[in-house]
Amino acid sequence: MQIDTTYRLIQQVGLFKFLRNDAGDDFLEGPRDYLNTQGAALLKQVEVGADAIFNLTCGQHASIERAILQRLQTDYAGWQGLNQFCDAHSIEMTLNE
Repeated sequence: MQIDTTYRLIQQVGLFKFLRNDAGDDFLEGPRDYLNTQGAALLKQVEVGADAIFNLTCGQHASIERAILQRLQTDYAGWQGLNQFCDAHSIEMTLNE
C-alpha cells in the first residue's frame, strides 16, 4: 500500500525550497550534489552558530527559513561558479587536511 504525501511550499529562494508535509514535518529541497556535500557542511555551521556570513545577515530577512534559503542559494552560486571555472581550466580541487 502506497501512502501519498502532500508537500506544501513554505518558502523558496532560487533553487532552494522549504516544504512541509501533511504531518507538519519540514523538508529542505535543492540541488542534490550541492546539498550532499557543501550544503550539508554549511547547514551544520549555521546550526552551531559558526557561519559568520549567516550570523551577520540573518536579521535582514523576514523569517529564519528565508535567511537559511538565501544563505544556501548564495553559497551554491559560488560553489557552482568555482566548479565551472575549475572544469573549464582543468583544475582539480583538493582539500588540505
